[in-house]
Amino acid sequence: MSSKRDAEVELDANACQGIFTHCTDSIIVLDGNGVVQGCNPAARQLLGQGAESLNGRRFADLLAPESQDELTTLLWSGFTGLSDAELKLRDGARVTF
Repeated sequence: MSSKRDAEVELDANACQGIFTHCTDSIIVLDGNGVVQGCNPAARQLLGQGAESLNGRRFADLLAPESQDELTTLLWSGFTGLSDAELKLRDGARVTF
């Protein structure tokens, strides 16, 4: 890869990181098994936890048992056709995605 192309890729990566970091909407990145791979500051604030306590955990484990089935449905649907989905966290707080 040319150094010009390397610079373009790095610029794109920096732009994406800036959007991820400064977006006021919550962004949670899950792998195919529903394990948190990363989350932005807005998501950490919404969930009331730091990155170190979220990364590597199953997202479903953050939810109250009654919301875990709903999460599975939402993930399989790809959140299509939904305007808002409310889930209950283990501490009883309700969050809207």
